[in-house]
Amino acid sequence: ASSSDTAVNATRMNGTAGASSTGPTGPTGLGVGDWDTVREMLDAVRRCDDRSDEPPDCFCCKLTFEVFRDPVVAPSGHSYERVAVMEHLRRVGKFDPVTREPLVESDLRPNHSLRNAAHEWLNDHAWAFADIINPNQELAEFTAP
Repeated sequence: ASSSDTAVNATRMNGTAGASSTGPTGPTGLGVGDWDTVREMLDAVRRCDDRSDEPPDCFCCKLTFEVFRDPVVAPSGHSYERVAVMEHLRRVGKFDPVTREPLVESDLRPNHSLRNAAHEWLNDHAWAFADIINPNQELAEFTAP
């Protein structure tokens, strides 16, 4: 490896962007080798964040049409976003939104497996976060008055 390659690699390893001796720096303070590193990082992020891959239907709530953050499962076997189904029970009635069978809050159980799977999918598809900046944050459109 050339001495300039060694300098670029040392810069990458030390995390000292702009400290490279690979050549003149521009107004950003990044050297030529640093820009290569930035391009590599951006390419890697773009490869992982493929917007053409829609979320699987099983990861989306039937009420909000968004990827689950805090899914609960009803006795019918259908899963819903907790905040959305709670709002349904409060405003619409005490019945399952899909099956119309009687349903009360105490019938709902956390669906940890679905939550973990949905969040794992979101890790590779950051674009789908949309309004999911904080997974524990309530949905704005379903907050109680």
